[in-house]
Amino acid sequence: MLDDGLFERFGRPDVILAQHLGPQPAGLISHRAGVIMGAARSYRVRVHGEGGHACAPHTTVDPVLIAANIVTRLQGVVAREVSPGETAVITVGRIQAGTKANVIPDEAYLEINTRALNEGLIAQLEAAIGRIVRAEAAASGAPREPEIESFQAAGVTRNDAASTESVSAAHLAYFGEDYVIHLPDPSPGSEDFGIFGLPDDPQPIPYVLWFVGATPHDVWEAAPGDSPYEKMSNVPSPHSPYFAPAREPTLRAGLAAITVAALSYLGREDRTSVAPLGAPVPQEGPVPGPPPADAGTPFPAPPPVGAPVGGAFPGPPPEPVTVPEPSAASAHTGANDAYDSAYLASSWDDPDHEDPAHVTHDADIPSVMRSQDEEWRSEKAEESTLSADMAAFLDDDPPQGPPTGPAYSGPPPQGDAHDAPPPPQGPDDGGSQYRL
Repeated sequence: MLDDGLFERFGRPDVILAQHLGPQPAGLISHRAGVIMGAARSYRVRVHGEGGHACAPHTTVDPVLIAANIVTRLQGVVAREVSPGETAVITVGRIQAGTKANVIPDEAYLEINTRALNEGLIAQLEAAIGRIVRAEAAASGAPREPEIESFQAAGVTRNDAASTESVSAAHLAYFGEDYVIHLPDPSPGSEDFGIFGLPDDPQPIPYVLWFVGATPHDVWEAAPGDSPYEKMSNVPSPHSPYFAPAREPTLRAGLAAITVAALSYLGREDRTSVAPLGAPVPQEGPVPGPPPADAGTPFPAPPPVGAPVGGAFPGPPPEPVTVPEPSAASAHTGANDAYDSAYLASSWDDPDHEDPAHVTHDADIPSVMRSQDEEWRSEKAEESTLSADMAAFLDDDPPQGPPTGPAYSGPPPQGDAHDAPPPPQGPDDGGSQYRL
């Protein structure tokens, strides 16, 4: 997209927002200022030998043995070459050689992945891989130099601190303190989203990436561990074959989170027009315009009544939340640290038992759609396929009734994101039922 001229064609954004599924409980929003995800590199390695029959190994140079020694030796890099205070990972994720048990092959192929929380350490790991691969090939008398190629790379994802404060404050006011945490540590996982921030540009674009929890609550409760940190290590995470997100609360929280974050910028009356790439960028801060209102003023956007996570969990609305004064320390300390979160540490009601007031199970969806269809058709009578018989097109049985199950209830936040009134208090002023 960037190579295709994204910013030249559509303008340079004020801020870039993104979210990613995580192993936290479904509906939980997790932020971290600064480095939130690490850098990664992947390498292809091909070592050459001299093949032959398994009955005469002395006439060969066995590339399988070279590859095995490389795998073993690489394990010592993190253990003996990296400071214990650093985070680094080297993984040999693929190794392939030969076609038959009684034939020593001519070559072996490996794919190696590295991860670290800073680019300097990534470069150190790359140098170690090159040194070890070449040394093991030479030690075995390989007839040719091994081939090493980097084929995939992602830099560190480093959230802009001021923008993270702004977005996390919006989420805190909307969802409540039991549903928003600040991660104490970055993840060694990687993400190429940070490229949109133009990290090598003299004036990089600020960005914020956060996690939306997806683990079903019963899975979280059953996971071994006495602390949230231990539990997070014992539930399936993305890319695991056992990762099965709780669909409805995850979707509702994710849709609400990205909408609230966007409105916290789009709702500003003094928002400047988008500047083309290369235009001067204001130096007052990462986002044009004044900072959020007084630190003691509650952030905007009343949440849907009775739905602290956009309807994900029934219960009374949260108390009005005041936005803390932005500071580097506040992103990592306080009552909503991941280790202290009441949401992570407590039990929840069965999310399947939705409040009937917040579902569309009994709504007359066909009537609603017909009215919208007729209104839309009044303007574009000849262009619409809205009323097409899609079941006939797909040669499938038509639906037997309206959609069922819980749905996101309530309108999205409206108006200026920083000057909106505080969330209304419900009859129960005692706060969230999930708070300890």
